Amino acid sequence: MADYLVQYIEQMEDQGVTNPVEIDIVGFSRGAAEARMFANVVDDIIRVAQSGADFSDPGSIDELSYIYEYLRREHDPYVDVNIGSAIEADMNRLRAALDYLTRDCNARIDLNLNFIGLFDTVPHYGVRQRNDIQQLRLGIPASADYAAHAVAVNEHRSDFAGVSIHDAPTTANSATRIERGFIGAHSDIGGGYAEGDLSDVAFMWMAQQAESAGVEMDRGYIRRELWDEVTNPIVHDSVDVCQSSLHCFSGPDRAFMFANGNNVVNQQAWSGAAGDNSMDYAESQPFFDQQFMEDVPCGVSGYSTCREKGAGRGGNRTKVGAIILEDESNPTEAIDTYSEWLTAHYGLNIDINHSDLRP
Repeated sequence: MADYLVQYIEQMEDQGVTNPVEIDIVGFSRGAAEARMFANVVDDIIRVAQSGADFSDPGSIDELSYIYEYLRREHDPYVDVNIGSAIEADMNRLRAALDYLTRDCNARIDLNLNFIGLFDTVPHYGVRQRNDIQQLRLGIPASADYAAHAVAVNEHRSDFAGVSIHDAPTTANSATRIERGFIGAHSDIGGGYAEGDLSDVAFMWMAQQAESAGVEMDRGYIRRELWDEVTNPIVHDSVDVCQSSLHCFSGPDRAFMFANGNNVVNQQAWSGAAGDNSMDYAESQPFFDQQFMEDVPCGVSGYSTCREKGAGRGGNRTKVGAIILEDESNPTEAIDTYSEWLTAHYGLNIDINHSDLRP
């Protein structure tokens, strides 16, 4: 991505464009981790350009070199250390290109890191998951004007460890650093399941955040694609392999790590940013139609049987087919539906089909 950025800077220079290059970055899952690393590379470029330092200095842009140094220092057996030479070559090429633009072409590098939109950051770097904070640079750079993160509160696979944009559980949301939870497993937030369109909720919230950061969204296109409504609010079971089988690489609960690398909680214990009334695991439970829940005893039936029983829902085991119409245990509750909850707590207006989806 950094190569494309350099090419774009060169094109703007050739066209005589003098306005700052506005950069908006969006990513889901590993793509969200990559977005965060790329944001730190952009931050390095901004810092060097503003200071007037020399891009040819090997230390001028070192975000990816950080990985190489970690690998050489820690000798992590689960990550191929040979990628270090490729990383070093990439950094040398990037520095050389920027040095050429600024020194030989007298190009003006003026970048503004405007918006970072993240859907359930899951680095999944190497086999060991809980050292990704040490291996990668995933913090949100101070130069970023706005960052938003949508978290899957019903994702529990242990090898899908999430990473907060905040440094610690005590960190509160601010006007420009916002992290909030949404009902659903990993791809119920970032999209990708063949059945169900619950991911439209997180998408529309992110569109709202992007607009708050000054990003223009094509609302007409969104309407034509029906992304501003949810017609089939299926929540998927994020623990779809057997816990006691040799085939099992996943099981409850995933770790949710904070960007300082010193704090880790289980996803079910995460309750959002400090002081924020975020959707979390406990609050999500009353919205599930318990009659539609499937509980396949994987440990007894075995891996293949577990997967076979799950096939009846058109994919991996679906956990819930309806975000319920109302909580019958509390009929006087003012907020009956997930869509009403989103309006009341997140200021998000989105139509969700709450009809009974059971066959």
